[in-house]
Amino acid sequence: NIIYFSHNIFTIYKEYGSSFVRNYILRALNKLYENRITVCKDLSTVGRIRLRENDRENYYILHLLYAVQIKRGKCYTTDDFPTFRETRVELELAHDVKECVDLVSGREIKLEKVGNKAIITIPEWKMHSAILLKYDK
Repeated sequence: NIIYFSHNIFTIYKEYGSSFVRNYILRALNKLYENRITVCKDLSTVGRIRLRENDRENYYILHLLYAVQIKRGKCYTTDDFPTFRETRVELELAHDVKECVDLVSGREIKLEKVGNKAIITIPEWKMHSAILLKYDK
């Protein structure tokens, strides 16, 4: 249950931004976690996904973030916030999700189950989306 990189691979990626290095790291993590990583093919590499669980209240919250920073002089600014449509996210979760709600709009989101994966498609979002995934124990 350990991955060992013989080089400072994260420093190399940070300094040079090589897509080869990024893909190498992702393939290694997928081997370690046996494809249990959240997959969102509809979001560019600038986007971020974070899944948090509250096991006392029986829910997950899925955050999708997209904000490109541009360096202007000595500071960074975020100017553009594109609208994403039909963003598909595949999750392999420990619990069977019963309800899926977009916390920003309040709308229920269709949940598809394929094997032990939960697949959701977020109709539209901009900059940040928070999706509540409720389950029963």
